[in-house]
Amino acid sequence: MTKEEISRQLAAFRNLAGRDPTHIDSHQHVHLREPARSVAVEAAQKLRVPLRECSRDVRYCGRFYGQTAEGSPYPEGITTGALIEILAHLQPGITELGCHPSAGQDLDTTYLHERAQEVKALCDARVRSAVVHMGIDLCPFTAVRDLSDHFGVATAKK
Repeated sequence: MTKEEISRQLAAFRNLAGRDPTHIDSHQHVHLREPARSVAVEAAQKLRVPLRECSRDVRYCGRFYGQTAEGSPYPEGITTGALIEILAHLQPGITELGCHPSAGQDLDTTYLHERAQEVKALCDARVRSAVVHMGIDLCPFTAVRDLSDHFGVATAKK
């Protein structure tokens, strides 16, 4: 990821959404490694938005995932019970829960069946009940941004 590439991606986002992004992340977390990290940190600081796994105010939880690190199916990772267990162990503060839900059956992806299972778990009434019982407030990044006038973005690691 270069400055030119992130500039093109931000311009494309603005063209499609009509606004700046509410946060920055990257496919397969490529922004966590140099040289992409420095570029992503700079962009997040300029936009004053969180950068996934690099912002003091927002933690990231990627445990709700239906494949192993090697890409093998891990269906028990995306059940309703697994999601409730993940939620029960979140630390106080703001946490982004990574997920990849989709009802689309025409996607060309090795994660197709897992996406449908994620939708099922995320929409389960038991999850909603657990969220209420645990006192978790669900919110989009637009609301998170309103909670803080500045997101502390970690500086690039050398």
